[in-house]
Amino acid sequence: MKILPFCLLVCLLPVCLSKNKITTPAPTPPPSIKPRYDHFVWQHIRPIQDNFEGCDEEMKNPIFPRNPCKKKNTFIFATTKKVTSICKDDGIYDEKSGFTRSKEVFQIAVCSEGKERCKYTEKQHNQRLIFVSCDGGFPVVINFKHLFFVHLDNPNYISHKSLK
Repeated sequence: MKILPFCLLVCLLPVCLSKNKITTPAPTPPPSIKPRYDHFVWQHIRPIQDNFEGCDEEMKNPIFPRNPCKKKNTFIFATTKKVTSICKDDGIYDEKSGFTRSKEVFQIAVCSEGKERCKYTEKQHNQRLIFVSCDGGFPVVINFKHLFFVHLDNPNYISHKSLK
């Protein structure tokens, strides 16, 4: 009979330990915001950079049905939960611009149409603070004109760097 409690402990211990590693999904926006939020996620968020197929391929995506050769788009390599947190506790609202700035830095890719129609140049950027417009606590627009570089040697020093 002493074996049974030991077996229970051995069997249940991994379940208890893994409980902390279970991630909760990003919150669901209310119906009035959901279409704009979903469009933002489809258009800008790529959870894993390894799945990013490059600008020419990403810009062919059916997420751009009204504008198949969009001039410019910014992709954020992060989870929807992390980007959504900018509109909750991980962002700083800027009254002047009306956008909320991330407290954390992100890795992004900026795709810009080149001289040839529907052919894109890609610029990858690390350590960028991003600005989003929030609606009801959810990001709905990214302001790609205001993406700031954080200096690794001095994280308190932030500078604007043109992303042209």
